[in-house]
Amino acid sequence: MGGGNAQKSAMARERNAAAAAAQGRGGGGNDGKEKRGGDTAAKIAAGQAEKAEREAKKVALAEKKKLEEEKEAKKLAKAKKEAEKAEKEKKEAARLKKEAEDAKKKADEAAKTKAAGGGDAEVVTKGMAEVDVSDEKKEEKKDESKPAEEPKKEEGATVEVS
Repeated sequence: MGGGNAQKSAMARERNAAAAAAQGRGGGGNDGKEKRGGDTAAKIAAGQAEKAEREAKKVALAEKKKLEEEKEAKKLAKAKKEAEKAEKEKKEAARLKKEAEDAKKKADEAAKTKAAGGGDAEVVTKGMAEVDVSDEKKEEKKDESKPAEEPKKEEGATVEVS
């Protein structure tokens, strides 16, 4: 290769300029249009796939949340029902206790009346019978096969209550 330094430098500049021009074609004009845009159909498809994936995750998360809420609602409903049942049982027990106390009070008043000299024996026995009505009903159910025996009353007999 002959020539002077100026010739060699000029040729090197030309080579470098050609290489830069070949690389720079993506930067401007119609030559680089495809490089700048790429395959738009593939980009669109990829974007739609990503969007569909995000939507599927949202739907799955919403369904999971809904199931958890339904489960929690069932638990709360069950707890409420149990609380109502307990309250109802408590009220029933209080009512039965009050009835028993009232019946006992009535029997005690009848006994006091009898002890004071007023009233008759039937009132006393009637008041006492009301106290144990529930026990008698239970016994009657157990002994349905046996006829109930009634105590014999003699005329003129009195009943004493202590």
